[in-house]
Amino acid sequence: MILLFIINLLSALNFSLSKYALAYIDPVLFFIVRTVTGGALCALYYYYMSTEKAIMTKYLVGMLVMIGALNVYAANLLQLQSLTTIPSSRACLLFNTAPFIVVVLNYFLLGTKISYMKIMGLVCGWIGLLITVGGDFAVSQTICAGDWFILAAALATSISALIMERALTTHPISTAYFNAFIFLCGGSFAVMYPGLSLSTCISIKSMSFYILLVIALVMGTTITTALLYTHLLRKYSAAFVLFTGFTAPLFAALFDWSFFGHTVAYTFPISLLCIAIGLYLFYKADS
Repeated sequence: MILLFIINLLSALNFSLSKYALAYIDPVLFFIVRTVTGGALCALYYYYMSTEKAIMTKYLVGMLVMIGALNVYAANLLQLQSLTTIPSSRACLLFNTAPFIVVVLNYFLLGTKISYMKIMGLVCGWIGLLITVGGDFAVSQTICAGDWFILAAALATSISALIMERALTTHPISTAYFNAFIFLCGGSFAVMYPGLSLSTCISIKSMSFYILLVIALVMGTTITTALLYTHLLRKYSAAFVLFTGFTAPLFAALFDWSFFGHTVAYTFPISLLCIAIGLYLFYKADS
């Protein structure tokens, strides 16, 4: 269970550090740097250190490509785009609606029944979501594009989590090889991104050592989180692993206050409480 606590701490730190780094580097370039570097490091570890052998089939390769496209490419790029317009604590909170999305996907795609308690949990969760998103809407009559980006990222993560859970439980594949494949696959998709041009690479030349250190920390937390996430999906269901993410917004709010001096809106703890109650009801129904 301690690993579930650590992975959410790292996830929140990733949101906050990425928010800071995006002031100095193009989101797409930043994404390519961290995914390709992460994939290369995982591949090197697998080649020189791992004793596990990867047995690849066409079915497994297809699942890994889908995971790379959804979990690495789409989810991360949407997350970075959202961080250019909304605070990291808000993005982290909205992103952690993923457990509710997984329950709905399980119902419609896999035919899994939803109990009364799970329905109550979903209602509480969506109330928390509406409080967060609706707060700004009540003032400006608009919902920020960053909100839609991060919700789309949560959807992509939820779909990929179900595919990842199946891939890891039905195929004996090395954790390092698994992450190397999906990181490099996602990075390859990003290289073909139409919004990327050579001019974006110039921004990295004006960075100080401190900014480069922040980017290195983001890559470190990204790789560590991915490895832990893969490890935990071998033990727990995707819904349960995502369920524990309700602690991440707390850490993200703390980091926002520490790093950026942001004042947490009064609606934030109310939203978090609603989502925590919803997740607790979902957990009790699932256990």
